Amino acid sequence: GGAALIGLGIAQAQPAKRVMVITGDGEQLMAFGSLATISVARPKNLDLIVLDNQHFGETGMQSSHTGKGIG
Repeated sequence: GGAALIGLGIAQAQPAKRVMVITGDGEQLMAFGSLATISVARPKNLDLIVLDNQHFGETGMQSSHTGKGIG
């Protein structure tokens, strides 16, 4: 679960380039604290995209809350 922080490091090392990180909801949940670190650094060249595939691949593909339906 370190994609966001790796992206932050690249963004800080290459401030003239746009950095885009695409990660999953499960990975981001496992590294939720990385969002606080990114918010303190405030990189203007970093985009973070979190895809919700309704499963947590890192822990055996269990359904996430969004995968259980609404209502």
